[in-house]
Amino acid sequence: MGWAKYAEDNIEIANSRRYDKGIDSIPFKDFKKKTKGSLELISKEEEYQLILRELLKIDKWLELINDMTNVIHTPLLQQHLRNQKKYLLMDKENYINYRYDSKFKTLRNVQADRSKINLKDYTSNLINNYAIYIIDNMKGIKNSTDHEAIVLNSLLLDLEDLASKYLGIDIKTLHIPLVKYIRENVIKEEEIVRAICNKCGEKTYSDFNHCIYCKYTREGI
Repeated sequence: MGWAKYAEDNIEIANSRRYDKGIDSIPFKDFKKKTKGSLELISKEEEYQLILRELLKIDKWLELINDMTNVIHTPLLQQHLRNQKKYLLMDKENYINYRYDSKFKTLRNVQADRSKINLKDYTSNLINNYAIYIIDNMKGIKNSTDHEAIVLNSLLLDLEDLASKYLGIDIKTLHIPLVKYIRENVIKEEEIVRAICNKCGEKTYSDFNHCIYCKYTREGI
């Protein structure tokens, strides 16, 4: 019940389009709308290449999700990965079916032009997006109950594992909280507002309900 209640309280985060659709990925229904509205501007060959590139991106994303299921252990995050995988598999099927539309019959043996897509950057952006997703889920935790402490520590452990495996960050050598390092050195977020923690005196973030240093609740800060 605890995890279910936590997920329910954070439904807006879980349903955020920012994470549902990933980075620079086009859901099939939006792809159809886009190409239908620009038939006079795009050739059949170009449209086919777009389909092939979307399939490459979906496969790369699914590969990352399958690998990440061995790294992420927080139930909320695991469910998020399962939901994304389900969505991506359905979208992949739609793209494949459309690829074999009769109008592309003469293009069956054409391969994707990989020079038009940087899958390394695409994967890197996805990983950064997952790091942001974990951090965003951490923000709302006040850490004033045992359950919140469990959730916060679980999210932090997942963030550490993600940082070690995918971002090349050596956790042992960091002299600042991992959240701070990722937000300011990896993601390079702008307009971060800081607040002084009354408990430890360190500069934490105003959009966090707990101090990123001592994890003390920000109530009264």
